[in-house]
Amino acid sequence: RFLNFADLEKSFETERARLIAEKKITAAEAAVLRKEKVEEYKKSDVFKAVKNAPEVIREEDFVVPVPASFYDKTATGGEVLLQGAMDVCCIYDDGLVIVDYKTDRLSEEELISKYSFQLYLYSVAAEKMYSLPVKKAYIWSFGLGKGIDVTPFFA
Repeated sequence: RFLNFADLEKSFETERARLIAEKKITAAEAAVLRKEKVEEYKKSDVFKAVKNAPEVIREEDFVVPVPASFYDKTATGGEVLLQGAMDVCCIYDDGLVIVDYKTDRLSEEELISKYSFQLYLYSVAAEKMYSLPVKKAYIWSFGLGKGIDVTPFFA
């Protein structure tokens, strides 16, 4: 939640104190934050994509209809509601970039296996909501200190 509220142009310590004071994060949440992990993120291409986006939507709740076959491959029609919340959706003129922050201590392969379908569903929802294609969908892994483009796994 720190990344969704913090102004990363300001110091880590200043923003941590501000977010506690504003009750955006708790003291317990602040205690586990690691400055080096935030600094690692700030050096990444994923952060640059967020920073350079003309519009950034954070913690976007959504409910959109999707074909029932997304959940049940045997379904031959009908729709179900897809509900969730995207950490970050960057809106560019030519498309969207989605970022989902993960703190799991998993390998890149495990993260892809566990979360690529989730980001695929976020992409479907975002395309419906903003009428733009998703250009990239990333997992930002704090455990690995890197962004993982899961877009190739959507097929």
